[in-house]
Amino acid sequence: MSRRVLFIWFPHLAAERRLRRESWLDPSRPFATLKKQAGAWRLSSVTPAAARIGLAPGASLADAKAVAPRLATAPEEPERVQAFLSALGRWCWRYTPWI
Repeated sequence: MSRRVLFIWFPHLAAERRLRRESWLDPSRPFATLKKQAGAWRLSSVTPAAARIGLAPGASLADAKAVAPRLATAPEEPERVQAFLSALGRWCWRYTPWI
């Protein structure tokens, strides 16, 4: 029996999940989630709109605002992202025994 493996990568998952859940966010506007790291706010996840203008996870908030003054931000929610991934994994059980 041959095994097939599917690897799914969600590079913008945390930001896109927040973007879809928050009605006040404009999907066309750059958006990023933030985390506190070594005393400074850093981008933890960015939307594709933010990535297109050169923003990436790990950048400081000050540098990101210099590149994109209209950048919308919100604190990251790692527990909610993990809950979403767990729910997605449970949904996938109908298709495969390996998650």
